[in-house]
Amino acid sequence: MAHTGGVLWLEITGLFFALFFLFFAQNVYKFRFSYKSGPDHTHFLIYSVLTVLFAAFTFSQFFKARRKEQKNRARRAER
Repeated sequence: MAHTGGVLWLEITGLFFALFFLFFAQNVYKFRFSYKSGPDHTHFLIYSVLTVLFAAFTFSQFFKARRKEQKNRARRAER
């Protein structure tokens, strides 16, 4: 039960990070014409950095969940 809860927790936090990733990606798309200069250049840069950061968080959480599940399957196969 504890193992399943741990994997589920990693997947839920990954989903939580994915929601922020989508929000920031939407704003990057909205400010895409200000990427070189313009009134929203700073907003574009901030949203771009946050998009990449939350994308990394999302993928790392799902990767940790898969790795944890694979370790558990390997442990069960040894028995």
